[in-house]
Amino acid sequence: MWYNIAIRSMRWDLPTSQSTLSCLFSEPCVPFHLSAKYSLTIGQVLWDVSQGATLYSAEAVTEEGHLISCNTSDTYCALYNMACSQVYNITVSAHNNVCQGMATSKSINLKTEPCPPNNVETSVDCETGTGAISWEMSVGAFGYIAFFNGRDGDSLSCHTLAHHTSCMVEGLNCGTVYYARVRALGETLNSTDSTTVLLASAPCVPTNVEAEVDCDNATALVTWGWSNGAQSYILTAMGSDGHQASCHTEENYCNMTELACGQDYDLTLTAINHNCQV
Repeated sequence: MWYNIAIRSMRWDLPTSQSTLSCLFSEPCVPFHLSAKYSLTIGQVLWDVSQGATLYSAEAVTEEGHLISCNTSDTYCALYNMACSQVYNITVSAHNNVCQGMATSKSINLKTEPCPPNNVETSVDCETGTGAISWEMSVGAFGYIAFFNGRDGDSLSCHTLAHHTSCMVEGLNCGTVYYARVRALGETLNSTDSTTVLLASAPCVPTNVEAEVDCDNATALVTWGWSNGAQSYILTAMGSDGHQASCHTEENYCNMTELACGQDYDLTLTAINHNCQV
């Protein structure tokens, strides 16, 4: 606000005279009608014009004292690099050449999106084909959703409420590596996705098992089709008298030696990866 000032003499025995006209500026009015918008990491604060102001400064402070500010001559201002999982207390101060920081608005709160979940881990139940994922709690989250995207195009998801930090998906395809990640769900905005972790499902059951016996050498060559997701195989031959022979290989064949004569052998072929044996 500004005022015109003039001074007149008041003595009765002298002519009245007036001084040169001068101006006096007061402090600007307090900014009103604050509002805030937010997208990931960026907040925008808006307010009404404050009479007498030539400059405004907006400040956003967290409970921990983390401060972000911006200065402008307009009635809006952008606040960059806002942290996730925070509640910011925002005020706007109006300034002019006479007074600095005396006209400060009432505060408003701005809540940012929850942080992406940390320490994501996965596991698999080899017998049921169920995948599990767990993570640490994210402050401010209302819930979570986990995504499993297989290299074979399979897509699964599970979700949970805020007080749970794990969930499971059923029906994993055998022999598939899944990319798993978790997203925290916020009041208005969701977090970015967590770091992606891998989940290898159980290898597929081997098929097309065939055996060719060499009677002269008491051996048998056993072959099978490649099993998706298998890193190696164990072939076990159990004779009717309890005699057992086995071999471990990364190939899709194995030559069984030292077989006993006159025996019927049951063959068991197991596919192995670092999580499962099937």
